[in-house]
Amino acid sequence: MAMNLLNTAGLAHLDGGMFAAVVDGAIKRAVYDIADRITVPGPRKVVVELAFTPSKINHADKEVEQINITYSYKESHPAKKSGTVNCSVKKNGTLQFNDLSQDNVDQRTIDEAGG
Repeated sequence: MAMNLLNTAGLAHLDGGMFAAVVDGAIKRAVYDIADRITVPGPRKVVVELAFTPSKINHADKEVEQINITYSYKESHPAKKSGTVNCSVKKNGTLQFNDLSQDNVDQRTIDEAGG
């Protein structure tokens, strides 16, 4: 049985290495999001929480002998938004857009001009 101290070095081995794997993955996703959406302002966050709960208490000596640890993590990225799609409103209340000119529903293409 390998015993590890619970410190920053020992965290790499916590939960059979899963703690390090999930945190590393969250960091990679934050970096990828920045690289992919470099013009989007706002921080990308990875928040890791360790929760400590006493599991074995020696009441006679008033000492905690064992502690259970759980961990969780949360990722936060700026919202992903699409570009604007310009639509025309039809009399029956439906919307129509031009898939060849998403920013101008009235834009016509050369093949529509005829000639």
